[in-house]
Amino acid sequence: MTILASRRRYQSPASPSFAETAPDIPGIAAHFGQTGVMSDDGWYFDVKTGKVTQGKDPNALNRMGPYPDRETAMRALEIAAARNKAADDADEEWNN
Repeated sequence: MTILASRRRYQSPASPSFAETAPDIPGIAAHFGQTGVMSDDGWYFDVKTGKVTQGKDPNALNRMGPYPDRETAMRALEIAAARNKAADDADEEWNN
């Protein structure tokens, strides 16, 4: 019996990383308002305070985002509601 001393997942050198095998869907990131570049410059909507902030924040669990700009972040709840409706409509169509 082998006991692992670490919880790290082993990945053999021959195994491709997720980034190498992830599907490349043109425009999907832009569709969701993402630039595809990870940075701390994104705009966030805080659902507890209703305020829009930019960059890192210790209260990350209360935030929606990142969004590309302040105006889009201010519409976070509207955007989420529209996405939820679209998903509900797709579920309804799938079930019928």
